[in-house]
Amino acid sequence: MQPDLSRLSLQQKDIMRLLAKGLTDAAIATRLSLSVAVVLAHKQQMADKLGLTDMDELTRISAKVYL
Repeated sequence: MQPDLSRLSLQQKDIMRLLAKGLTDAAIATRLSLSVAVVLAHKQQMADKLGLTDMDELTRISAKVYL
């Protein structure tokens, strides 16, 4: 089942792309000029929007969609 990514912001999609590449939260923050706290908040918002219960699931979906 393909997740509905239309509910995600462009920045959240960028974060998903970087998650798919295996970057850490700190590396994503650096790459996107954000704080780690902002990256973590976006990840929680993405999980909520996609109906996910854990961040590992978000990482798996990111890899499935963007790799």
